[in-house]
Amino acid sequence: MLDEATGYIEMLAERSVPIAMQVIKQQVYRHLSTTLGNATRESLDLMRDSLDQPNFREGVMSYVEKRRPRLRPRVDTIMTGEPLIRRL
Repeated sequence: MLDEATGYIEMLAERSVPIAMQVIKQQVYRHLSTTLGNATRESLDLMRDSLDQPNFREGVMSYVEKRRPRLRPRVDTIMTGEPLIRRL
């Protein structure tokens, strides 16, 4: 079980953009104290916003081309110090 968990974490680190992981963590904590309806609406908004990001397109292309993604960090968002969930 530990080997599987370690493998999953390594895969996430290799294939995920740090900002995506930050947004997911914020969602989890925020949605613990809100209604299902509000959590769903916010999740759908964030998903729609993510479709316009260059890393989304790169992720799809890398999948189609069967290669590792060349993901770019979102330095502009990371450097502001503002809650990421509202900046996407």
